[in-house]
Amino acid sequence: MKIFFTVLALAACAFAQNIEIAFPTEGMDIEAGSTINVQVVEHSGSSSLANMGFAVTFQHCEEDPCENFEVAGLGGIFFVGPFNPQDSSPPQIGGVFQNVSVTIDSETEKGLAIFNVPRAALIGANAEFFTEVANVTVNIV
Repeated sequence: MKIFFTVLALAACAFAQNIEIAFPTEGMDIEAGSTINVQVVEHSGSSSLANMGFAVTFQHCEEDPCENFEVAGLGGIFFVGPFNPQDSSPPQIGGVFQNVSVTIDSETEKGLAIFNVPRAALIGANAEFFTEVANVTVNIV
């Protein structure tokens, strides 16, 4: 029973400190050949968290809805590095954020595509390993 509560507590801490892709937004049209900022937001929680890093990946979708990344992979890599978010002032986005500038290749196939942001962190006093993947589906035009 003690293990159950430990897992439950870790899940609650992790959920409270989750990340999301604030930009681009779900379903947004993005022109092939354009450069955009992918904005990753971390919603703060009360537990101690040490970010290990994150990535921004991109993949054309073969079906609608897009394939699950656990089956199809995360796609081409735009960025891999430390997650060093900055405070939003004023706090309009609900947490700290980091922007990553990416250029969509002009030869990118038109249609649905997905941005994935995997992140790894250590959470809590015992430094429990935690991973998550945020994603957003866009339309390449």
